[in-house]
Amino acid sequence: MEVAYEFHRFIIGARGAGVRQLMEAHDVNIRVPQSDQQSSIITVVGGKNNVEEARLALLERVEELEKEKEDKAAKSFEVRMEVNPEYHPKIIGRKGAVISKLRQDFDVNVQLPKKDAPDQHVITIVGYEDAANRAREAILKIVSDIENMAREEVRIDPRVHSMIIGRRGAGIRKIMSDFKVDIKLPRDGDAEPDLVVIMGDEEQALDCKEHLLNMAEEFMQDIQDREWMEEYTKPKSKQDEQGAGKGGGAGKGFQVSGGAPWQGASDEANFPTLGGAGAGPGGPAPSTPVWGPRR
Repeated sequence: MEVAYEFHRFIIGARGAGVRQLMEAHDVNIRVPQSDQQSSIITVVGGKNNVEEARLALLERVEELEKEKEDKAAKSFEVRMEVNPEYHPKIIGRKGAVISKLRQDFDVNVQLPKKDAPDQHVITIVGYEDAANRAREAILKIVSDIENMAREEVRIDPRVHSMIIGRRGAGIRKIMSDFKVDIKLPRDGDAEPDLVVIMGDEEQALDCKEHLLNMAEEFMQDIQDREWMEEYTKPKSKQDEQGAGKGGGAGKGFQVSGGAPWQGASDEANFPTLGGAGAGPGGPAPSTPVWGPRR
């Protein structure tokens, strides 16, 4: 009997389980041509009645395979839509919750572009035609909601970003929950590594922006204090120590350079002598100085 070659592997089944089941059920021998022969003829050998039953069973199996083929073709309908890559995280959702719901609700496969893909704007939906189109409408609704949000941009030093994110993202999740906004931080390699985007209700977005700026100011002060302390406590290098020793020998202590006001005259000439000390030989003895008021 003739059976399309593309169905042979399904009739044989995994490790020959399918064809063995047919042979045992109908007490016949079924020979399927080797794959290199590319033949569509399957041979059934056995008793006349058994062969006829096996032939009908094979035809029934072929009919099932043809329906599966048609269903697979119908389920391969493809819809391509352009969506700003900035919105992709919202379509994915936290831990993939949003995209998983789309796939489940519409029985479709939603494919977002990989990071290095040339078409970063294109989202592909594969499934039944009607289901794929309805999934497309659901994604457009998500995009519309995002575009209707207020958008605020704020420049924050990249060194502060990890402190805003917090441990395992707990910090940024709390901020988004408190202000009911979405916060998008730049990724590695982005053209503007300090640009933070806040989206949500206009008033809430502005409040969140002010909150982030206050946090950034506090964190930057901490960073600067820490950097100053690290610089202050850093051990001196040999070059610094050598530079400190230039301009005079160590251990000479404090020295006064020449030209001081009290220098240039004899110290003895500026102070009175006591009790005749200092009289030269043959000279008159100097008068004893009188202390106190003259009488």
